[in-house]
Amino acid sequence: GLGIASILSLLVALAVGLTNGLLVGFVKLKGIFVTFGMSFLLYHLIVLGRSVPAPQAPAGLAASVRSPLILLPWILLVLGCAALMIFTPLGRSPRADERKEVLVRGIFSKALPFVFSSLMAWIAGILLLSWLGYAPITSMSYYAGLTLVATLLGGTAYYAGTGFVLSGTIALVAIVLFQLTHGYSTTGPRVILGALLLVMLPITHYYHVGVDWLYHRQNKKAKEVLIGVPQQH
Repeated sequence: GLGIASILSLLVALAVGLTNGLLVGFVKLKGIFVTFGMSFLLYHLIVLGRSVPAPQAPAGLAASVRSPLILLPWILLVLGCAALMIFTPLGRSPRADERKEVLVRGIFSKALPFVFSSLMAWIAGILLLSWLGYAPITSMSYYAGLTLVATLLGGTAYYAGTGFVLSGTIALVAIVLFQLTHGYSTTGPRVILGALLLVMLPITHYYHVGVDWLYHRQNKKAKEVLIGVPQQH
């Protein structure tokens, strides 16, 4: 049934997000490799369990998802995610005095963003199921690759996960529109996307390297100024 399947898939999604967050935050693995590894594992687990029938989406839910009004909650979700990344600790690196934090606080600050990402992926999966009416096994690898390309083209640093929600969303919309106009199955758009990816990877890499260098340089100057100022009692 759709209800039980939704609950079970939500628990799996949250467990995946927590596992990824702990591997990146505490084991210090790179997020991109954890994402690829987990996607590979989940895909083949799904293939092994493909004999289990997937739930069918209700007709009313499918009709509502196919309505143009679905753009409104999507835009609100994008803006909400951007606000979380900009104005809350979820999107900021911990300060030096916060790195010596207790385990509970460490799990909250390091793993919660991954759990939140898994929650968004779960919502996307429910919408995809509602749109198609069934759960295709082969769509997982396609959408994982599409999301990765859009994220990297949107300016996210592949080595650290530092990026921007809005620019990644704009890149995703541009890719989807480009594929709609040129065809999903044709080779030309995929060649162009691959070339763009090769061009954007070094650009985003050195951009974030430059930002980090400038940040540390400003911090160093600020500390030198503070050390040079006599302490007032």
